[in-house]
Amino acid sequence: MADGKHRGQHFVAVIAALVLLLLCAQRCASLGEVTRQDAAQDAAVATPEHVGGLERGLNFTCDGQHAVEYPVVINLAFGKSGTSSLQRTLSLMGFGALHWKVPDALFRSLVATGNSHLLLDRWETSVEDRRMRRPGKTTQFLGHLVLNMVDLNQSLSTLEMLHPKGGRYRAFTEISCAEWVDPNTSMCVLPQVSHVSGLARCNPQAKFVLTKRDFDSHIDSMVRWRDMATRFSQCVGIEHPGEDFNQSLMHWMQDAYVNAKFILKQYGLSLLELDVASDPLSKLVWHLFPDGRLPPDVMSVLKRSNNRFPHENHNDGHLFEDARQRDREREKNAAARQSEARRRIKK
Repeated sequence: MADGKHRGQHFVAVIAALVLLLLCAQRCASLGEVTRQDAAQDAAVATPEHVGGLERGLNFTCDGQHAVEYPVVINLAFGKSGTSSLQRTLSLMGFGALHWKVPDALFRSLVATGNSHLLLDRWETSVEDRRMRRPGKTTQFLGHLVLNMVDLNQSLSTLEMLHPKGGRYRAFTEISCAEWVDPNTSMCVLPQVSHVSGLARCNPQAKFVLTKRDFDSHIDSMVRWRDMATRFSQCVGIEHPGEDFNQSLMHWMQDAYVNAKFILKQYGLSLLELDVASDPLSKLVWHLFPDGRLPPDVMSVLKRSNNRFPHENHNDGHLFEDARQRDREREKNAAARQSEARRRIKK
């Protein structure tokens, strides 16, 4: 009888334990669902994606009570790689992105505050010892401003103090430029080639980015954009015997990217390679805000973007037909001069 009584008590205890476990499981599931709903509402939780080796997805937190500092963002890529899409995205997020040229408001502020020396012409060319200076001439090309600030050991973040409306100048999405200075000579300023070490030294807290795309389509886009490829190739002196023009330019750009990554690594800085056509926007956001706390404007753009970059294409176009016609004439004249030079050499 005693054994039967003990067996009965043991059976009741087991049943009670099972019921308790079932109730706990249901309660935990309910709490988990509430937690997921709250997170989806407050932080736009989505399917996790591998970002930087971690499955972090969109688990961001919008911090509106405490000021989240905007980092300085420096893109080391060349034009037609997605720089315009990056500029538009960062501008919407509140970075005040500077792209290719110094805006009029900043130009006026630099002059008014006695900083016009930061706007001095810094054209570099393959002739005359690779540098041609035009003393006293100012320019609105962003690359000149960047080079002058690096030479003076100034952080790019100091430009923010000159914003006329108290806004930000925290992103630099295209800092290179190459232009014709006369019908036969192009000059270029390429801080991401010549001054990577200086950029890293003066901006140790900056977030470095490299917008990239398939090299074949990138080079093709450069060729179609008002002879951008020709301007770059002439001013940097690209010559690869036995290879065609596109291959030569591609190899030169690849070497520039490898060099930039190597230098940044020496400073303990990481470089985010970003394909704006296929990478999620969250990949960039995690790079800029690794702790997951976002300013309200950044969170707003992330939620409305469907986690994708906007598509900006400036190749379309009748808009630049006049400029393209001038470029065709220039290339035709250059070809004629080369033909004449070869004819004279044969003589």
